[in-house]
Amino acid sequence: RTLEAKVHRLVDAQGTAAKASTLGDGHHLVPQLQECLQALESKLQNEISEQAAQSQKNIHTLDDSIQKYVTDAVKNRFEEESVARQLQHSSLGDTLDLQLSKERAASEQQHTLLGERLAKIESLISDAIEMQARELSWAQESLRKELDGRLWEYHGSVRDPCSALKERVDCLEDALGE
Repeated sequence: RTLEAKVHRLVDAQGTAAKASTLGDGHHLVPQLQECLQALESKLQNEISEQAAQSQKNIHTLDDSIQKYVTDAVKNRFEEESVARQLQHSSLGDTLDLQLSKERAASEQQHTLLGERLAKIESLISDAIEMQARELSWAQESLRKELDGRLWEYHGSVRDPCSALKERVDCLEDALGE
């Protein structure tokens, strides 16, 4: 505002100087007014330059502030996303560990159940082997008895004709006097 007010005063002063020079009544005032106007113009130019430099400095400062704000915002966002990824990774790791421990427990339980089933099957096989061994032993004994009986019968049937023959030979030998 002060710059605008000074510009208006300068314009007003130039207007007054122009009126005075056209009126012709103050020849001695015209050079003084022109000097004053030049001084004001020079002062105004200096102030405009200073304000332009100040504005440029403010713009540079504002640009630096915006750049720092954006950089900080990006950095914060990156850190937040990094933390979120770490949490997600940690959560995923925990989930995988939990799933792995569940699978390990299920595998151990299945292994235990398989061991129990295998022991039961071994017991059943052992019982079946013992029962087959007993049956085989009984069948063997039964076959042996039957074979012995048949052999006895066979020997008896061979023996009976032989004993009759022996009796006849004995009788013949007695008769012949041997």
